[in-house]
Amino acid sequence: MVLRTYSAAGFLSFFFFCLSLQTSGQLKLDTAKIKGRAITDTIDRIFYSTNDGLLPLAKSKQYIEIRLGRAFTPMGGTDVTVLSFDGKQWNATLTTVDPHFFDILKKERTTKQYQIFPLKPYEEIFSDLVNTGLFSIPSQSELKVGRYVDDGTLYTIAYKVGSKFRGIWFDNPDEYREMFPKIKTFKQYLDLLAIFSKQFYRN
Repeated sequence: MVLRTYSAAGFLSFFFFCLSLQTSGQLKLDTAKIKGRAITDTIDRIFYSTNDGLLPLAKSKQYIEIRLGRAFTPMGGTDVTVLSFDGKQWNATLTTVDPHFFDILKKERTTKQYQIFPLKPYEEIFSDLVNTGLFSIPSQSELKVGRYVDDGTLYTIAYKVGSKFRGIWFDNPDEYREMFPKIKTFKQYLDLLAIFSKQFYRN
């Protein structure tokens, strides 16, 4: 993957999203706005325990790591999109897990990992995530709207920046947006998901 350098426009964009560059060139975020408890693999999945081969997020050596997890109910199965930055370059992967939910003879899950690639510079995608509310958006439980959909797709967005961690949980945001059109957070959920689904491709 071609290493992308930061342009002046990219730098200004990051500045307005509370980003700055250290003299060493490593990206540094203002983590004061990152709130929430530390995330590990015991709580960054929703219902399914997945053998996806990923380290617990708290043990990741990446400076930035963002994980979007999806759990599909009631059929089962998960996938995890990971966007990471090690201080020098970005990387993105997609891990899929088939739990063989209805086949009790298959004790091993089928796990596959793919390299995925950005449709525009990584720094622009990351800026889009921050601008959409990645650092500040609440979990669905904090919205106090109750639970009206029993199955569908459940989402986790967990991330670390330096030594700061945060995670949010929500489900079926398209249906909840229809039920609660005045709550802007459901549109933010959809906008965050759209960034992951529309800004990356797999060969």
